[in-house]
Amino acid sequence: MKWVLRLLTWAAIAVFAVIFAVSNREHVAVTLWPLRTFVEAPLFVVAIAAFILGVVVGRTGRDGRPVGRFGRRLRRVAPKKASKK
Repeated sequence: MKWVLRLLTWAAIAVFAVIFAVSNREHVAVTLWPLRTFVEAPLFVVAIAAFILGVVVGRTGRDGRPVGRFGRRLRRVAPKKASKK
């Protein structure tokens, strides 16, 4: 039963993403601030990229390590840093 709810949730997200992409196809110019250049891309690409960047930044802890289930798994598998003496 749990997988049905998960499937329905992902299907709703996919439908929303497709509707969002179709309705925001116009191109926008995005200035890359420290550089003196700009990129022209469809609005939905810019919005989805900003969302993904926010999720990645939000999933890291204060010290820059991933948090949550993935972070715990990564800390178990990753080798420990050698401490300086």
